[in-house]
Amino acid sequence: MNIGSHLLSRRLGRSVLLVAALAVAVAFLFLGDGLVTKVVGALGALLVAAMFKVVSETFVQLKRLKRHMSQVADVLTESSTAIRSDLAKVVESHVRLEEVANQTVESLQEVQRTTANSESALSRLQIRFEEIEQQTHHQIEQIHNRIETVEKVSAETGAVLERLKSLSPDVRLLMGNRISQLPRSLEFDQSAQLLEWATQLGLNLESDVIEYLARKLLWIEASGVGRLAASTADGVFRALVAMSLSDESPAVLEIGVLFGINAAFLWDTVGLVVPGFHQTLIDPFEGYYGETLDRFTGLPVTREVTETNLTRMGAPPETWRILEGFSTDDWVLQAASERAYDMVFVDGDHSYEGVSFDVGHYGPLVKAGGVLLIDDYGAPGWPGVTQFIDEFRAGESDYNHVGTFNRTALFKRS
Repeated sequence: MNIGSHLLSRRLGRSVLLVAALAVAVAFLFLGDGLVTKVVGALGALLVAAMFKVVSETFVQLKRLKRHMSQVADVLTESSTAIRSDLAKVVESHVRLEEVANQTVESLQEVQRTTANSESALSRLQIRFEEIEQQTHHQIEQIHNRIETVEKVSAETGAVLERLKSLSPDVRLLMGNRISQLPRSLEFDQSAQLLEWATQLGLNLESDVIEYLARKLLWIEASGVGRLAASTADGVFRALVAMSLSDESPAVLEIGVLFGINAAFLWDTVGLVVPGFHQTLIDPFEGYYGETLDRFTGLPVTREVTETNLTRMGAPPETWRILEGFSTDDWVLQAASERAYDMVFVDGDHSYEGVSFDVGHYGPLVKAGGVLLIDDYGAPGWPGVTQFIDEFRAGESDYNHVGTFNRTALFKRS
C-alpha cells in the first residue's frame, strides 16, 4: 500500500466514525424516551466522537513524531559518524602538528647551536684578523727600514765601485795565481748543472735566475769588505739549497764565516723573501788558518767586517747572531744548541779531526728533513775533508747523501 492510499483509508475511517457518532446522536434525539435522555445521549455521542477525533489526531501526531524522531535519529547517527570521523582526523592532525612542532623546536635548537658556533668562529676570525693586521704593520715597518738601509747602501755603492775601479788593475797582481782558485764566473756546464739542482731541490727556476744569482753574488762581494770563501758557483749552489728550505721560519748555522759575504748573500736571496729567516754565525775571527791577514785580500778577518757586510745588505740585527769563538769551545756549542736548524754549513777547521768534530757535534742540531752542507770536498789542499766525507757517506747515519756539486757535499737528515 502506498502512502496516498494509506492516508485516504485513514481519512475514510475517521469520516465513517464521525458519521456513526452523528447517527447515534440523532438516534438519541429522536428515539430517546425523555428529553434529558435524548440530550444526554446526543451530547454523549458527540463527546465520544470528539474524543475519538482528538485521540485519533493525537495518534496521528504521535506517528508523525515517531517518524520524525526516527529521521532525526538517522541524521544524528550519520552526524555522529561524521563527527567521529572528523574527530579522528582532528586527532591525527593534532599528532602531526605535535610532530611538526617537535621538529621545529629541534630545528630552532640546531639553528641556535649553529648561530653560537658561527659567533664563536667569527670571534676567532676577528682575533686572527687583528693579529694578521698587527703582523702586516710590523712587516711593513721592517720593509721601510730595509728600504732605508738599502738606500744608504746604494749611496755608498758609488764610492765603493769607484774604489774597486781604482783597485781592479792591481787585484790580479796582488793575488797572483791564487785568483784561479776562486773563479768568479759561471761556466756553461755549471749553469746547466745548477739549473738541474734547482729542479731537484723543488725550485721552479729559469736559467736567467741562475745567471742573476751569480751576478748578485759578485755585486754583494764587490760592495762589501773582503771576499766570498768559495767559488761563485758554490756560493750560488748554497743559496739554492737555502731557498729550498721548507720551514716557514728557516734557521741556518754557518761554521767558518770569514768576512760574512756568504751570510750577506743568503740574507739577500732568502731573508728578504721569507719572514723569520735567521742565521747563527760561528768564527773566532783570528785570521785565515794561522795567518793574521787573509791570504787572498790581505785584509784582517774581524767580527766588525762581518757585521758591516750584513748591515750593508740591510739585514736587521735580530735576524743574525755571531758566536765569536771556535766551534770546539764549550760555550759556543752550548749557545748554538739552544735551537735546531734547517741548514748547517760546515766550513771551519778543514782537518779530518776538525770536520769530524763539527759534523759530530753540530750535525745533530739539524732538524728532521733539514740539510747538512760540507765545503771543500775534493779540494787538493784539504785531503782530510775529502777523507771524512767519503767515510761519512759510506757509513750508517741519519743523513742521506743527496749529491755533491763542485766542492760542496749535500746531505739530508731523515
